[in-house]
Amino acid sequence: MDGDVDMAGVGPNALGGTVLWWINEVKPDLKCYGELIWTTVKTGETVYGSFNVENIGGRHSLLDWKISETPNWGDWSFSPNEGDDISPGNHVQVDVEVVAPPDTNQEFSGFLKVVNKENPEDYCNIYVYLKTPRMEIFNLIGINQFFHRFYQIISSYLPN
Repeated sequence: MDGDVDMAGVGPNALGGTVLWWINEVKPDLKCYGELIWTTVKTGETVYGSFNVENIGGRHSLLDWKISETPNWGDWSFSPNEGDDISPGNHVQVDVEVVAPPDTNQEFSGFLKVVNKENPEDYCNIYVYLKTPRMEIFNLIGINQFFHRFYQIISSYLPN
C-alpha cells in the first residue's frame, strides 16, 4: 500500500512451489549540497553563489530536476534552472544571481526548492539568507569625521 508497483510470481512447480514477491522500494534520486548566504549587501546590488544537484539514485536511474520555488524577495536567476538525464553519482553546479531587495537594514531568508520532475515527493531545499546594511553611502563614523573636519576648516576662517 505504498503506491509503487510490486511483482509476485511462482516458480516452475506452481502446485507446491514458492511464491516470490519483489518489492519495488522507492528511493530518492535527488540530493542538493550548499547554501547561499550574503551579508552586508547594498540594495539593488547583484550577488552570486552556487549549489550542487546530484543523482544519488540506483545505477539505472536518470535524474530530471527543476527549481520549482524561490523566496518572494529579490530578483532570482539560475544557470541552469533545470536539467535532464543526470546519471547516478554525477552532479550539476547551479549558478545563482540575485538582485537584492530595495529595503535597507533588513534580513531576508527562505529556501529554494529543487524537485525531481518525475517524482514531486523527491525534493530538496537550499537555504538562502541576505542582509542589507543600515546605511549604504556613509557610515555614521564617516559622516561625523567629515562634519568635524569641515567644522575645523570653517572655524579657522571665522573671527575669534
